[in-house]
Amino acid sequence: MFEKGELELLEKIRKRPTLFLDKISIIQLRNYLAGYLYAKDEVKGLHDFNHDCIEIVFVDGKEGLAKMYSPKTDAFSDFVHDYYGNYDQGPLQTISLLSANEEEAFWKFFELLDAYLASEKSL
Repeated sequence: MFEKGELELLEKIRKRPTLFLDKISIIQLRNYLAGYLYAKDEVKGLHDFNHDCIEIVFVDGKEGLAKMYSPKTDAFSDFVHDYYGNYDQGPLQTISLLSANEEEAFWKFFELLDAYLASEKSL
């Protein structure tokens, strides 16, 4: 599950996305969160760029940061993959690929996050 601070940050981004991102886009969100998680690891002394929180992958033929979740949030990844029935990509890439555009994918991420958190509370 996401840590409390991560959920608080995501809520701030949801309320005022362009305060944090250049535009409302799941790619912008992914990049912001990847940087946030990397910085968080730096503070903890985890300097290895290939730490579990961030993984280098190729997006649209270019190297980019796509895996923004830590092992603690793999349940959300599983939730997204189960929702779409697609297990080939990371959760944000899956949402992006199956949305009409990057802004729609951005809002779909939050819709799925809400559904995931509701399902966690009901357990």
